[in-house]
Amino acid sequence: MGKYLVALSSFAVASAQTAHAAKGPLVLAPVSEWSTAQEDGVCILRRDFQAGRKTLTLEFSSFSYDPFFQVRLVSKGISVYVQGGGLGYSYSRFEPDKGFGKRENGYNKVIKGGKRGVFFTGSVFSNDLLYQSAEGTRQFEDLIVDYALRDRREREITALRMSRPYRHEVLIETGELHTPMTSFRSCLGDLALKEGLDPDKLATLSRRPQPKDIQAWADQLALKVPLVTTYPTGFQVIEIRLTIDPSGKPIDCRLRDNLEDVNFYRSACKTSLEQAEFNPALDSTGKPSAGYYTTRLVVRGD
Repeated sequence: MGKYLVALSSFAVASAQTAHAAKGPLVLAPVSEWSTAQEDGVCILRRDFQAGRKTLTLEFSSFSYDPFFQVRLVSKGISVYVQGGGLGYSYSRFEPDKGFGKRENGYNKVIKGGKRGVFFTGSVFSNDLLYQSAEGTRQFEDLIVDYALRDRREREITALRMSRPYRHEVLIETGELHTPMTSFRSCLGDLALKEGLDPDKLATLSRRPQPKDIQAWADQLALKVPLVTTYPTGFQVIEIRLTIDPSGKPIDCRLRDNLEDVNFYRSACKTSLEQAEFNPALDSTGKPSAGYYTTRLVVRGD
């Protein structure tokens, strides 16, 4: 039986860095329209791209009405750096932007339909906005969303540019994102409505739920969550979403993962519901409101 480390992974990103390509980027043009779908309680926005025989599917996915989402790229014929256990870094930016953002939650050994891929926590916001702090890092959950700025930013975007983990720079010609992202948010609103939350309030929160002591929560997870025996040696990322009521109490827990380990699922949720404490979300008028809090668990097998 392998030993496994369970730790909370924040949405922190390191300071922006410039990546230098040995030659011009590989430009991938769209070969399909954007499509939005619900799959197993998750909203997915998807489009296919191609350059010669090289193909790539770009997905934005989430199960939480949140300005941040998982970016997943599944490609064929595009070389990536392979690091031990599949844990690495992604350098990315939505054009136009300055420099690259180093995503500490970048992984490069996602397997989907027999294909390798890349995924990381993403946002349409510029790196300049995400890296505003004295330390050069920013917690995504602390960001106060300017919805008008978000909409303008989505309309001006032309492409997603990636460096690592790809061996050569890649430019994915997404085109403007406001139209597809509006459809994506509509899907997320439908999910929230099914779960008893008001999507109109979620769409205009002035503050999302904030954990009071994320380290204490992480310590309890590491102490109480059992070893995962069905996952092979290496890294795995598991998204965990808590529903927080207006008093700041977690009242529901969902996991999104590939472990298929019922004991892990139950223990992680039970521990989170019992141990995690939050300051509640605030609506547009500053009153406490229900909301989602989403983060990642990193599971490492030795």
